Amino acid sequence: MSAITAALEAESGKQEAGKRAGVSNAFNRPEKLSPEVRENILAVAKRMNYSEPHPAAKSLRSAGAFGLVIHDELRYALDDPAVTQMMRHI
Repeated sequence: MSAITAALEAESGKQEAGKRAGVSNAFNRPEKLSPEVRENILAVAKRMNYSEPHPAAKSLRSAGAFGLVIHDELRYALDDPAVTQMMRHI
């Protein structure tokens, strides 16, 4: 759950006001929301100093990209059976 979604739910007490799709639609497909819902989402986003999703971040999602953070040396991580098994299933 995004921080905006959580803030919307806490503020309104209604889960439907804060669905992730609603937050996404407020920025990307405003015609899918009523003006009242969109204004509420944008007001919460403004109070949280959130503008819009960064264009580069949006392009990563459409490209099907993902990130994997390994805190150990790569050589060690690749020798670790648990890490290699996890990477096989990605």
